Amino acid sequence: TFQVTFNPSALGTRTATVSFSNNDADENPYNFSIQGAGVDPEINVRGNAVSIVDGDMTPSLADHTDFGSVSAAVGTVVRTFTIQNIGTAILTVGNPTISGPNAADFTVTANPVSPVAAPGATTFQVTFNPSATGLRTATLSFANDDPDENPYDFAIQGTGTVGLVVNDLAQDEGNSGTTNFAVTVSLDAPAPPGGVGFTITTTAGGAAAGEDYVSQSLFGQSIAEGNTSYTFNVAVVGDDRNEFDDAFTVDVASVTGATVVDPTGLITILNDDPVPSLSINDVTQAEGNSGSSPRTFTVTLTPASGKFLQVTASTSNGTATAGSDYTATSQVL
Repeated sequence: TFQVTFNPSALGTRTATVSFSNNDADENPYNFSIQGAGVDPEINVRGNAVSIVDGDMTPSLADHTDFGSVSAAVGTVVRTFTIQNIGTAILTVGNPTISGPNAADFTVTANPVSPVAAPGATTFQVTFNPSATGLRTATLSFANDDPDENPYDFAIQGTGTVGLVVNDLAQDEGNSGTTNFAVTVSLDAPAPPGGVGFTITTTAGGAAAGEDYVSQSLFGQSIAEGNTSYTFNVAVVGDDRNEFDDAFTVDVASVTGATVVDPTGLITILNDDPVPSLSINDVTQAEGNSGSSPRTFTVTLTPASGKFLQVTASTSNGTATAGSDYTATSQVL
Protein backbone atom coordinates (compact mmCIF):
# COMPACT_ATOMS: atom_id res chain seq x y z
CA THR A 1 0.00 0.00 0.00
CA PHE A 2 0.88 3.63 -0.21
CA GLN A 3 -0.85 6.76 1.03
CA VAL A 4 -1.45 10.20 -0.46
CA THR A 5 -2.39 13.18 1.71
CA PHE A 6 -4.45 16.00 0.20
CA ASN A 7 -3.78 19.43 1.73
CA PRO A 8 -5.23 22.06 -0.64
CA SER A 9 -3.43 25.39 -0.83
CA ALA A 10 -6.41 27.16 -2.38
CA LEU A 11 -10.14 26.83 -2.85
CA GLY A 12 -11.70 24.92 -5.72
CA THR A 13 -10.68 21.83 -7.66
CA ARG A 14 -7.00 20.80 -7.35
CA THR A 15 -5.63 18.23 -9.82
CA ALA A 16 -2.48 16.15 -10.10
CA THR A 17 -1.11 12.88 -11.49
CA VAL A 18 0.33 9.97 -9.53
CA SER A 19 3.03 7.95 -11.30
CA PHE A 20 5.41 5.19 -10.25
CA SER A 21 7.77 2.91 -12.08
CA ASN A 22 7.53 -0.84 -12.00
CA ASN A 23 8.72 -3.90 -13.99
CA ASP A 24 5.39 -4.75 -15.50
CA ALA A 25 6.11 -5.34 -19.20
CA ASP A 26 3.35 -3.08 -20.53
CA GLU A 27 2.33 -0.77 -17.61
CA ASN A 28 5.51 0.98 -16.74
CA PRO A 29 5.26 3.63 -15.50
CA TYR A 30 1.84 3.19 -13.86
CA ASN A 31 0.05 6.56 -13.63
CA PHE A 32 -3.41 7.94 -12.94
CA SER A 33 -5.06 11.29 -12.24
CA ILE A 34 -6.17 12.45 -8.80
CA GLN A 35 -8.13 15.50 -7.67
CA GLY A 36 -9.75 17.09 -4.67
CA ALA A 37 -11.69 20.20 -3.80
CA GLY A 38 -10.33 22.86 -1.51
CA VAL A 39 -13.14 24.12 0.76
CA ASP A 40 -13.29 26.71 3.52
CA PRO A 41 -16.01 28.47 5.48
CA GLU A 42 -16.48 32.11 4.50
CA ILE A 43 -18.10 34.44 7.01
CA ASN A 44 -20.22 37.52 6.32
CA VAL A 45 -22.12 39.56 8.92
CA ARG A 46 -25.15 41.70 8.12
CA GLY A 47 -27.21 44.22 10.05
CA ASN A 48 -30.44 45.57 8.61
CA ALA A 49 -29.66 43.54 5.45
CA VAL A 50 -26.40 45.51 4.98
CA SER A 51 -23.00 43.77 5.18
CA ILE A 52 -20.65 44.80 8.00
CA VAL A 53 -16.99 44.48 7.06
CA ASP A 54 -14.71 42.71 9.52
CA GLY A 55 -12.77 45.37 11.44
CA ASP A 56 -15.26 48.16 10.62
CA MET A 57 -14.71 50.98 13.11
CA THR A 58 -17.28 53.42 11.68
CA PRO A 59 -20.74 52.59 13.09
CA SER A 60 -23.66 53.41 10.82
CA LEU A 61 -27.42 53.67 11.20
CA ALA A 62 -27.73 51.91 7.83
CA ASP A 63 -26.30 48.60 9.10
CA HIS A 64 -27.58 49.00 12.69
CA THR A 65 -24.11 49.21 14.19
CA ASP A 66 -25.24 52.68 15.29
CA PHE A 67 -28.20 52.03 17.59
CA GLY A 68 -29.44 55.62 17.33
CA SER A 69 -30.75 57.83 20.11
CA VAL A 70 -32.36 56.29 23.19
CA SER A 71 -33.62 57.77 26.45
CA ALA A 72 -30.93 57.16 29.05
CA ALA A 73 -33.61 56.76 31.75
CA VAL A 74 -36.20 54.44 30.23
CA GLY A 75 -35.14 53.44 26.73
CA THR A 76 -33.67 50.32 25.13
CA VAL A 77 -33.07 49.34 21.52
CA VAL A 78 -32.58 45.75 20.28
CA ARG A 79 -30.70 45.04 17.06
CA THR A 80 -30.52 41.68 15.30
CA PHE A 81 -27.38 40.74 13.36
CA THR A 82 -27.04 37.85 10.90
CA ILE A 83 -23.93 35.66 10.53
CA GLN A 84 -23.82 34.12 7.06
CA ASN A 85 -21.68 31.23 5.89
CA ILE A 86 -21.17 31.88 2.18
CA GLY A 87 -18.29 29.41 1.90
CA THR A 88 -18.16 25.73 1.08
CA ALA A 89 -17.39 24.22 4.49
CA ILE A 90 -19.18 24.27 7.86
CA LEU A 91 -18.54 27.44 9.85
CA THR A 92 -18.02 27.37 13.60
CA VAL A 93 -18.69 30.55 15.58
CA GLY A 94 -18.33 31.51 19.21
CA ASN A 95 -20.60 33.69 21.33
CA PRO A 96 -20.05 37.42 20.80
CA THR A 97 -18.34 39.47 23.48
CA ILE A 98 -18.41 43.25 23.96
CA SER A 99 -15.51 45.42 25.10
CA GLY A 100 -14.59 49.07 25.05
CA PRO A 101 -15.33 52.31 26.91
CA ASN A 102 -19.07 51.74 27.38
CA ALA A 103 -19.32 47.97 27.03
CA ALA A 104 -21.76 47.72 29.96
CA ASP A 105 -24.36 49.67 27.96
CA PHE A 106 -24.52 46.89 25.34
CA THR A 107 -25.63 43.34 26.12
CA VAL A 108 -25.73 40.25 23.91
CA THR A 109 -29.29 39.08 24.63
CA ALA A 110 -29.41 36.18 22.14
CA ASN A 111 -26.40 34.15 21.00
CA PRO A 112 -25.84 32.60 17.55
CA VAL A 113 -26.27 28.89 16.92
CA SER A 114 -23.09 27.03 15.91
CA PRO A 115 -22.07 25.36 13.64
CA VAL A 116 -23.46 27.07 10.54
CA ALA A 117 -24.01 24.93 7.45
CA ALA A 118 -22.64 25.89 4.05
CA PRO A 119 -24.54 27.79 2.86
CA GLY A 120 -26.46 28.86 5.94
CA ALA A 121 -27.00 31.59 8.53
CA THR A 122 -27.63 32.24 12.20
CA THR A 123 -28.50 35.38 14.16
CA PHE A 124 -27.68 37.08 17.43
CA GLN A 125 -29.13 40.11 19.22
CA VAL A 126 -27.60 43.05 21.03
CA THR A 127 -29.55 45.36 23.36
CA PHE A 128 -28.48 48.96 23.92
CA ASN A 129 -29.48 50.42 27.30
CA PRO A 130 -27.52 53.64 27.85
CA SER A 131 -26.47 54.40 31.41
CA ALA A 132 -25.84 58.08 30.68
CA THR A 133 -26.49 60.73 28.06
CA GLY A 134 -24.09 61.31 25.19
CA LEU A 135 -22.28 59.02 22.75
CA ARG A 136 -21.70 55.47 24.06
CA THR A 137 -19.18 53.28 22.22
CA ALA A 138 -17.98 49.67 22.30
CA THR A 139 -16.54 46.89 20.13
CA LEU A 140 -18.22 43.57 19.37
CA SER A 141 -16.12 40.50 18.63
CA PHE A 142 -16.58 36.76 18.18
CA ALA A 143 -14.30 33.86 17.30
CA ASN A 144 -14.85 31.71 14.21
CA ASP A 145 -12.95 29.35 11.94
CA ASP A 146 -12.91 31.48 8.78
CA PRO A 147 -9.21 31.29 7.83
CA ASP A 148 -8.72 35.04 7.39
CA GLU A 149 -11.46 36.73 9.46
CA ASN A 150 -10.93 35.38 12.95
CA PRO A 151 -11.89 37.03 15.20
CA TYR A 152 -14.67 39.00 13.48
CA ASP A 153 -15.06 42.37 15.13
CA PHE A 154 -16.68 45.74 14.50
CA ALA A 155 -17.48 48.92 16.39
CA ILE A 156 -20.94 49.68 17.77
CA GLN A 157 -22.35 52.85 19.27
CA GLY A 158 -25.50 54.57 20.43
CA THR A 159 -26.48 57.89 21.96
CA GLY A 160 -28.09 58.24 25.37
CA THR A 161 -30.50 61.16 25.39
CA VAL A 162 -33.04 62.91 27.56
CA GLY A 163 -36.52 61.38 27.18
CA LEU A 164 -39.63 63.53 26.68
CA VAL A 165 -43.15 62.58 27.77
CA VAL A 166 -46.48 64.42 27.54
CA ASN A 167 -48.33 63.49 30.72
CA ASP A 168 -51.96 62.39 30.82
CA LEU A 169 -54.41 64.44 32.88
CA ALA A 170 -57.97 63.90 34.17
CA GLN A 171 -59.81 66.82 35.83
CA ASP A 172 -63.34 68.08 36.58
CA GLU A 173 -64.67 70.47 33.96
CA GLY A 174 -66.37 73.01 36.30
CA ASN A 175 -69.94 74.32 36.07
CA SER A 176 -69.44 77.59 34.21
CA GLY A 177 -66.82 79.73 32.47
CA THR A 178 -63.51 78.01 31.75
CA THR A 179 -61.09 76.04 33.87
CA ASN A 180 -57.39 75.78 33.01
CA PHE A 181 -56.13 72.24 32.61
CA ALA A 182 -52.36 72.37 33.22
CA VAL A 183 -50.76 69.75 30.96
CA THR A 184 -47.14 68.92 31.76
CA VAL A 185 -44.41 68.05 29.27
CA SER A 186 -41.74 66.22 31.31
CA LEU A 187 -38.12 65.25 30.76
CA ASP A 188 -36.58 62.25 32.51
CA ALA A 189 -33.34 64.21 33.03
CA PRO A 190 -32.39 67.91 32.95
CA ALA A 191 -32.48 69.46 29.48
CA PRO A 192 -29.03 69.43 27.79
CA PRO A 193 -27.13 72.51 26.60
CA GLY A 194 -29.27 74.33 24.08
CA GLY A 195 -32.44 73.10 25.76
CA VAL A 196 -35.27 71.05 24.30
CA GLY A 197 -37.50 72.52 21.61
CA PHE A 198 -40.91 71.41 20.30
CA THR A 199 -44.31 72.44 18.98
CA ILE A 200 -47.44 71.61 20.97
CA THR A 201 -51.05 71.44 19.91
CA THR A 202 -54.46 70.17 20.96
CA THR A 203 -56.35 67.55 18.95
CA ALA A 204 -60.07 66.86 19.29
CA GLY A 205 -61.28 63.45 20.43
CA GLY A 206 -64.64 62.84 22.08
CA ALA A 207 -64.36 66.42 23.30
CA ALA A 208 -65.03 69.01 20.62
CA ALA A 209 -62.81 72.07 20.14
CA GLY A 210 -64.75 75.28 20.74
CA GLU A 211 -67.54 73.50 22.59
CA ASP A 212 -65.67 71.57 25.28
CA TYR A 213 -62.25 73.26 25.23
CA VAL A 214 -60.33 76.05 23.52
CA SER A 215 -57.95 74.65 20.91
CA GLN A 216 -54.33 75.82 20.79
CA SER A 217 -51.24 75.39 18.63
CA LEU A 218 -47.96 76.84 19.85
CA PHE A 219 -44.69 76.80 17.93
CA GLY A 220 -41.15 77.35 19.15
CA GLN A 221 -41.78 76.14 22.70
CA SER A 222 -38.84 75.06 24.83
CA ILE A 223 -37.52 73.67 28.07
CA ALA A 224 -34.39 75.58 29.02
CA GLU A 225 -31.08 73.88 29.80
CA GLY A 226 -31.15 72.30 33.25
CA ASN A 227 -34.94 72.29 33.56
CA THR A 228 -37.14 69.21 33.42
CA SER A 229 -40.70 70.34 32.65
CA TYR A 230 -43.00 72.69 30.76
CA THR A 231 -46.66 73.52 31.51
CA PHE A 232 -49.25 74.01 28.78
CA ASN A 233 -52.60 75.48 29.89
CA VAL A 234 -55.74 74.50 28.01
CA ALA A 235 -59.02 76.28 28.81
CA VAL A 236 -61.86 73.78 29.32
CA VAL A 237 -65.44 75.02 29.07
CA GLY A 238 -67.62 74.27 32.09
CA ASP A 239 -71.36 73.50 32.12
CA ASP A 240 -74.03 72.12 34.44
CA ARG A 241 -75.17 69.25 32.21
CA ASN A 242 -74.71 65.68 33.34
CA GLU A 243 -72.79 64.02 30.52
CA PHE A 244 -70.23 61.37 29.73
CA ASP A 245 -66.56 62.06 30.33
CA ASP A 246 -64.94 63.51 27.21
CA ALA A 247 -61.33 63.56 26.07
CA PHE A 248 -58.91 65.27 23.73
CA THR A 249 -55.16 65.01 23.28
CA VAL A 250 -52.18 67.30 23.59
CA ASP A 251 -49.43 66.40 21.12
CA VAL A 252 -45.81 67.47 20.64
CA ALA A 253 -43.89 67.43 17.35
CA SER A 254 -40.63 68.75 15.84
CA VAL A 255 -38.77 67.83 19.04
CA THR A 256 -35.09 68.76 19.28
CA GLY A 257 -32.64 68.00 22.07
CA ALA A 258 -34.57 64.99 23.42
CA THR A 259 -35.89 61.58 22.42
CA VAL A 260 -39.68 61.35 22.35
CA VAL A 261 -40.85 58.58 24.67
CA ASP A 262 -44.57 59.52 24.58
CA PRO A 263 -45.65 62.37 22.26
CA THR A 264 -49.32 62.36 23.28
CA GLY A 265 -51.07 63.26 26.52
CA LEU A 266 -54.65 62.03 26.94
CA ILE A 267 -56.67 64.79 28.58
CA THR A 268 -59.94 63.61 30.14
CA ILE A 269 -62.69 66.08 31.01
CA LEU A 270 -64.50 64.52 33.96
CA ASN A 271 -68.23 65.06 34.39
CA ASP A 272 -68.82 66.74 37.74
CA ASP A 273 -72.58 67.34 37.44
CA PRO A 274 -75.25 65.32 39.32
CA VAL A 275 -77.66 62.97 37.61
CA PRO A 276 -80.84 64.95 36.71
CA SER A 277 -84.17 64.09 38.32
CA LEU A 278 -87.23 62.83 36.46
CA SER A 279 -90.83 63.66 37.50
CA ILE A 280 -94.37 63.35 36.15
CA ASN A 281 -97.18 65.69 37.11
CA ASP A 282 -100.50 64.80 38.73
CA VAL A 283 -103.74 65.39 36.81
CA THR A 284 -107.21 65.89 38.38
CA GLN A 285 -110.14 66.19 36.01
CA ALA A 286 -113.82 65.30 35.99
CA GLU A 287 -114.56 62.08 34.14
CA GLY A 288 -117.59 63.26 32.17
CA ASN A 289 -120.91 61.52 31.66
CA SER A 290 -120.28 59.64 28.43
CA GLY A 291 -117.57 58.59 26.01
CA SER A 292 -113.92 59.13 26.89
CA SER A 293 -111.70 62.17 27.20
CA PRO A 294 -107.87 62.31 27.16
CA ARG A 295 -105.72 63.22 30.11
CA THR A 296 -102.32 64.83 29.42
CA PHE A 297 -99.33 64.13 31.67
CA THR A 298 -95.98 65.95 31.47
CA VAL A 299 -92.68 64.15 32.16
CA THR A 300 -90.03 66.65 33.26
CA LEU A 301 -86.21 66.20 33.37
CA THR A 302 -84.47 68.63 35.73
CA PRO A 303 -81.97 69.93 34.72
CA ALA A 304 -81.40 69.09 31.04
CA SER A 305 -78.97 66.22 30.44
CA GLY A 306 -76.03 65.96 28.09
CA LYS A 307 -76.76 62.25 27.64
CA PHE A 308 -79.36 60.52 25.51
CA LEU A 309 -82.16 59.34 27.82
CA GLN A 310 -85.03 56.95 27.12
CA VAL A 311 -87.98 56.61 29.50
CA THR A 312 -91.04 54.39 29.37
CA ALA A 313 -94.27 55.92 30.78
CA SER A 314 -97.10 53.49 31.45
CA THR A 315 -100.36 53.33 33.37
CA SER A 316 -101.06 51.11 36.35
CA ASN A 317 -104.14 50.57 38.47
CA GLY A 318 -104.85 52.47 41.60
CA THR A 319 -108.47 52.78 42.74
CA ALA A 320 -109.32 53.06 39.03
CA THR A 321 -109.34 49.85 36.99
CA ALA A 322 -107.96 49.56 33.45
CA GLY A 323 -110.64 48.64 30.96
CA SER A 324 -113.62 49.90 32.97
CA ASP A 325 -112.31 53.30 34.18
CA TYR A 326 -109.50 54.05 31.73
CA THR A 327 -107.65 52.64 28.76
CA ALA A 328 -104.23 51.23 29.66
CA THR A 329 -101.31 52.66 27.71
CA SER A 330 -97.51 52.63 27.55
CA GLN A 331 -95.25 55.01 25.66
CA VAL A 332 -91.46 55.27 25.13
CA LEU A 333 -90.32 58.86 25.55
